Amino acid sequence: MRQAARDLDRRIKEMADKTKVANTEKLMTIAALNVCYELLERQIDEQQQSDIEQRLELLDGKLEQALQDKSQIA
Repeated sequence: MRQAARDLDRRIKEMADKTKVANTEKLMTIAALNVCYELLERQIDEQQQSDIEQRLELLDGKLEQALQDKSQIA
């Protein structure tokens, strides 16, 4: 929890330096939106990776079946 608080504080300070906004509430809102966006990106990446793994498993199964079918024909 403390690490999260330090990270948020760092983000707010960086945002204040970059934007020259002095309103703490605005800075906290921007920082919160950035954190939410990063979390959403990470969730999307994880879902895409899971989808790729499922597709690879299906492809592996199809290849195994094709090889078995070929060996039975030969």
